[in-house]
Amino acid sequence: MTTNNMQKQDKLAVFFPGIGYTCDRSLLYYTAVLMKELGYEVVPVAYTGFPENVKGDAQKMRECYSIAQDRAAEILRDINFSDYDDIVFVGKSIGTVVALTIANQFDLTVRSVLYTPLLETFDLLPMGTGTNTSAVVFHGTSDQWARTPQIIAACDNHDVPLYLVGKANHSLETGDLNDDLRILKKTMQTVRGFLTMDRELYNSEMHVNTYGNYYDDEEDMYDDTDDLFDVDPSERDYYDDEALEMEETLDDFLIANDENPFDPDARFDAMSDPFGFGDDD
Repeated sequence: MTTNNMQKQDKLAVFFPGIGYTCDRSLLYYTAVLMKELGYEVVPVAYTGFPENVKGDAQKMRECYSIAQDRAAEILRDINFSDYDDIVFVGKSIGTVVALTIANQFDLTVRSVLYTPLLETFDLLPMGTGTNTSAVVFHGTSDQWARTPQIIAACDNHDVPLYLVGKANHSLETGDLNDDLRILKKTMQTVRGFLTMDRELYNSEMHVNTYGNYYDDEEDMYDDTDDLFDVDPSERDYYDDEALEMEETLDDFLIANDENPFDPDARFDAMSDPFGFGDDD
């Protein structure tokens, strides 16, 4: 495919970061490096103009989503997407919602790499679409923004392969440097496999794939999430009602005290010292 003897760039990758997880953070930065290596033109979307004091304010959080969506549409409106044969949207957190919103708004056929999506992300995917080659999801079992059983059920309903990272948080990190580097390497290998359909690197046939090299052995990974796979898909929304009730109570407590319910440090402090007595010493 040439124009005036010039090779046309026919692969495009658009990056939709989270509010705080920008394109220079590890997951998105190294994914961009990988995409460039594979011959993709890379377009990052940068958000600006968010309101202040968003913590615990649901209305301001919705406003952030609206700002991000409008900003993405503004940045991308001059791109002639018909020039590209292969379009990949890479989203992180709220950016996964923005990415799929833009794909629908622009009526685009894209492949999607969805890092730590929100449950709302799946509202923008058709049910049971058989998207084994058009989307892949990465989720950590300690993600404080999305409950693992609900993500598993959503991926099951939409036939989207899920890569479940044991003990990883919303950044797909555990806090241990060596573990996090291994997770990052494995994630990049999986994304490469997804983009190139390399069966040795990417398993599109298995609904739930797990990894996390910091486990003593593979059995520990499955032991850690065993209950998640034993629940009937139709009952997953009701999994662990008591734990969910406790989480919701903690959310209410943090919001009432002007704290961010999605901040893991705030949640830990509230659970370990709910009355604010401080350390014993």
